[in-house]
Amino acid sequence: MTLALGIDPGTATTGYGLVRLMPDGELVAVDFG
Repeated sequence: MTLALGIDPGTATTGYGLVRLMPDGELVAVDFG
């Protein structure tokens, strides 16, 4: 299992997304905001 964290610095607000790569290649959104 692999977890990837993406950060969007934005101009007015910032954001993030955390996704999990499953063994079968499926991407699953874990959290975002």
